[in-house]
Amino acid sequence: MRTTTLLLALFIGCFVATAGEVSLVIDHRMQGLPLRSGETYAMNSGAWFFKPRFVKYYIAEMTVIHDGGKRTALSDVYVLVDALGQSRYVLGSYDVTSVEALEFHIGVDKLRNHLDPTLYPPEHPLALKNPTMHWGWAAGYRFIAVEGSSGTTSNVVATDVQLHAVGNELYRKITMPVSSTASATGIDINLTAEYGALFTQLDVGFGLIFHGYGEETIILSNNMSTRVFSSPTTSVAQETASVNATVWPNPARTMITMRSDLGAVRTAQLIDAFGAVVALPVSSDIQTTWDLSGYSSGSYTLLLTSPSGTTTHVPVALLR
Repeated sequence: MRTTTLLLALFIGCFVATAGEVSLVIDHRMQGLPLRSGETYAMNSGAWFFKPRFVKYYIAEMTVIHDGGKRTALSDVYVLVDALGQSRYVLGSYDVTSVEALEFHIGVDKLRNHLDPTLYPPEHPLALKNPTMHWGWAAGYRFIAVEGSSGTTSNVVATDVQLHAVGNELYRKITMPVSSTASATGIDINLTAEYGALFTQLDVGFGLIFHGYGEETIILSNNMSTRVFSSPTTSVAQETASVNATVWPNPARTMITMRSDLGAVRTAQLIDAFGAVVALPVSSDIQTTWDLSGYSSGSYTLLLTSPSGTTTHVPVALLR
């Protein structure tokens, strides 16, 4: 009887210890298909082809907006996403029941970006890795590293592609609504990542190698923060064709303007850091200007929806 009671107590203790565990689950995609090493993907309607071998990036400074607008900052939590090797990342145990939005950054914050990686235990995301994700004390970490090979036909995909985003200037913030589901140990925050969008406005069909901070990695980082991520409540196939729109100035003080193809945007919504949604009027013209002087300073997400239902998330900062 004592043995049975002890085993039951241990079982209950283990359940309690893991209850409330919050995990980030990312559905890694390329052109709407599961992302796999060695697979060849048709890009830009078959204009060129890409075979990935390495897709990694850092996520830092996360805040979960949950249970009616509560904010829980995940202190000292870093994730090194390996898009070709891992989809679930345990973030820790928190008092969270239902998640409405997630605020996170791509890269490593300035303070940690220039510390010694040898100070961390090997399992820590910021420890030295092989292949390395660290450029040295002065430069810091590779915020995003994408490697593979490209070609103009599916049979010949041999030209090298290497894009490594390095530099504090490439640190990007994302705030977006997300879905969450119950798991055996707590709750999962679900994201879909469409990595084909990383190459928007980049000429990669004949290969491209660029390491550091420059035009190519600025575009890469902007694509990561505005085009790649979505909630799986919208189909992956829809997400591969994002709304083509430009928003400026950003950061803004009071007014922002959106320019898009005629009829490309059906609805526009402004989402604050607490997950509150406000519908914005959309003009039938190619250009729409909104007065946001009534909104507080902070980070927002502009959610644009096309007539076919595809969506694009544009981070917007208001500074007074």
